[in-house]
Amino acid sequence: MSEYREKNVYRELFKSRRDSMSDFDYRSSSRSICRNLSSLALISSATTIHAFWPVLGRREPDIRSFLIELAGNDFRVVLPIVTAFTKELSERPRLRHVEFSGVDQLRLNRWGIYEPVNGNDVGTDEIDLIVAPALVVDMRGYRLGHGYGYYDEFLSGLKIPVICPIFADWVVDALPHDEIDVPVSLIVTEKEIIDLTKT
Repeated sequence: MSEYREKNVYRELFKSRRDSMSDFDYRSSSRSICRNLSSLALISSATTIHAFWPVLGRREPDIRSFLIELAGNDFRVVLPIVTAFTKELSERPRLRHVEFSGVDQLRLNRWGIYEPVNGNDVGTDEIDLIVAPALVVDMRGYRLGHGYGYYDEFLSGLKIPVICPIFADWVVDALPHDEIDVPVSLIVTEKEIIDLTKT
């Protein structure tokens, strides 16, 4: 099986698992992930944190309360804006990075992802820490998303910690990956914090 097809098999499997997750398990596990994120020394020592606003319909871990708490405690929270809806990689970045200034300053893009409006653009050199989404992640830190490569393109060349909040059942031993895939530094589940810099 080709690597491309193998990745798609994982995507379909874990999308199906997410769809079958009960509302109770989703809410309680998301709350536990938020608590574990808040406990990280990396968080408390950061100033500018790039994160993602979860798509609840996709059962991404609901970290909204964590992000709102950060912003309320004077952390600078940055969210991505998609600037090109294509799978084709290019020399021009396909994400802008904009400061989060409140829930009322978010709007839906064509993929149903909330993005900030009227916020200040933030350069990647200003970011201390990244909280990145994943559909599934492995114990080497390689994450699998929806196949558009936005985060791998964004993370390429950056030398800052990357945290992946994800449900424990979505962590596997190994995933197929290629040279453009960028591993994360920490995996945060509802059950544990896995520091991959120490393995």
